[in-house]
Amino acid sequence: MKKIFYLFFLPMIFLSCSSDNDEVNSNGINPPDWIQGTWLVEGSVTGDVGFRFTGSDVVLLQNLLDTSYGDLVNHSRELGQKVEIEQDVSSDHYSLHLIFSSGQTMKFEFRKISNDEITWVQSQNTVLVKQ
Repeated sequence: MKKIFYLFFLPMIFLSCSSDNDEVNSNGINPPDWIQGTWLVEGSVTGDVGFRFTGSDVVLLQNLLDTSYGDLVNHSRELGQKVEIEQDVSSDHYSLHLIFSSGQTMKFEFRKISNDEITWVQSQNTVLVKQ
């Protein structure tokens, strides 16, 4: 009976302990509250295309392929690459610029139209609708 107790009890201790990995997940991406959620291209005929914003990530949604830029930043840093993050935030504007030490850069810029619509500036001001 003691062995069964230890088999269930010990894993619970290890799972409940915090680790240094919590800091690794802090990638430096911080979208504002007003843009957080899922936004899809209005009237897309190719399936779900748009973005999902969380408190610490920007995810590009393309049908069945989701690209997490927070994960990309974390992975690059794990490989020893430097990643610079520039963000511009206001009550109606959010831009994210990722600059990788390899020379690759990515820039996303969004403008708020209303609580339910934003434009994706780089894509000819494509309208995205909040889901």
